Amino acid sequence: MDREALAKLRDEPAKARPKGSLPHLPARDAPLSDWREWVRRALNPPEGYTFDNFERHGRRLSDPAYIVMGTPAGGIVRYRFPEQRALAKPTNLRSSVVSITDGLLRVGPLTAPETSDVWVALCSIGAVVAQQDEVEEFLDHLDAFKGVAEPETRYTLEQPGRYDALLALQARGLFERRHALLMASEVDESKWSKRPVVLFDRDTRRQWVRVPELATYLRHVVGLPLGHGVLDGLMSEVGAPRIRYEVRNGSVHPHSSFYRLAQSPDPSGSPDFTHEK
Repeated sequence: MDREALAKLRDEPAKARPKGSLPHLPARDAPLSDWREWVRRALNPPEGYTFDNFERHGRRLSDPAYIVMGTPAGGIVRYRFPEQRALAKPTNLRSSVVSITDGLLRVGPLTAPETSDVWVALCSIGAVVAQQDEVEEFLDHLDAFKGVAEPETRYTLEQPGRYDALLALQARGLFERRHALLMASEVDESKWSKRPVVLFDRDTRRQWVRVPELATYLRHVVGLPLGHGVLDGLMSEVGAPRIRYEVRNGSVHPHSSFYRLAQSPDPSGSPDFTHEK
C-alpha cells in the first residue's frame, strides 16, 4: 500500500456499526427514556410494546431477574428469568429471551460486543429490588444443584451395601471443571457432557451429594468464591455435615466424601468417620 493510500485510510472517520445493528449505548447522563428506547430496540418487541423496567433480585448471576414490558393496551407484562446469567452471557441472550417470552421479544442476531452492551444497559436501568439472606441464597443454589443432578437410587451407604455404592460411584467418575464450564455456557441441556449425582439411599432415603461435585458446581456454574473450609461451613449451617466413607476389600479401596443433606440423622453420631470392611 503506497503512502497516498495510507494517508487516505488514516484520515477516514471511524466506521459506524453495520446497518441494521444496534446503535452505540446512550451517554451515561442520557435521559432514562433514551436508555429504555435503546433496550426496547435491542429486545425487538412487536409494535406498540415498550420497555418499562429491569428488576434484579440480587447481584449474582445465579439470582433471578425480571424484564417488564408495557403493552399497547397500557398494561404491563413481567418475564421472569431464573438466572441473570441467561441475559449476561453472550451465548445465552438471544435464545433465552426468545424462549422465556414465547417469541414476543425477538432479539435479532447480535455481535458479542452488542450482547454485552445489552447487559450494561439493563444493569444501568434496573435496580436490585431484593437482597437474599446468605443462607436462603445458598439453599437456592443447593436446590438448583439438585435440579441439574442425576438421581441415583440403586444403592445404599448402609452396611453391607456401602462397598457396592462406593464402587459404583467411583466407576461413574466425577463432575469436573470442564463439565461445569460447559453447563454454565450452554443453554441446551442435551449438550451437557456430564451431570453431578445425588444419591437417594435405597434403604434410608437419605440424600447424599459428593463434596467435590458440589464444590465444582458452585465455583464454576454459580460463580461462588469458595476458600478453604467455606463450603463445609455453609453446609454445616444448613444442617448438612461432611462425612467420609471408605471400604477396604483387599487391594480394592473405594472411598468418597459426602454431604448428608438435612433431616438425615447421623448413624454413627460422628461428623466425620471412616469405615473399613
